[in-house]
Amino acid sequence: MTKTTSSLVRTVERAIAVTFAAILAITPIMTPAAAYGAGFADFLGVSYTSSGLLTRGLATSDDVREPRSTKWVVASAYTSEPRQTDGTPYVTANGSFVYDGLIAANGYPFGTLATLDAFPGKVFRVDDRMNSRYGADRIDVWMTDIKEARQFGMKRVKMEIIGRQHSMVKR
Repeated sequence: MTKTTSSLVRTVERAIAVTFAAILAITPIMTPAAAYGAGFADFLGVSYTSSGLLTRGLATSDDVREPRSTKWVVASAYTSEPRQTDGTPYVTANGSFVYDGLIAANGYPFGTLATLDAFPGKVFRVDDRMNSRYGADRIDVWMTDIKEARQFGMKRVKMEIIGRQHSMVKR
């Protein structure tokens, strides 16, 4: 490698490092509210409820007639606190932003719709994953408030699988 080529490679490496550092620096700022303000809501197919929660166009349980399957699972709750998530606390395992009605589960495919007896009349969607040490009989419900999540704790709930939505992100 010539001296000029070597210098060019170092310059490109520095530019990549600076760009990456800048992305990491602004990532925590890109909360769902910031993303909404930036105009990403239409792209992601999301909206906000009157209480300010990020939501998706999920069916209500009134629209559901018969569950496809019913299973008792251990449910816990989590928030977007960095110590409870990976390095991107507002982004789910499938790349979407967190929202009200989100479930993390390892035993169900992304897009699985379910109801939980602990939340009557509410439909949830699996769009996140848990740590691999948890099996298929465990779910994590995303909540906005850490106090609410702690109050929910861990409990056995009846989960009814009611269907599946294949693609939430508009392409």
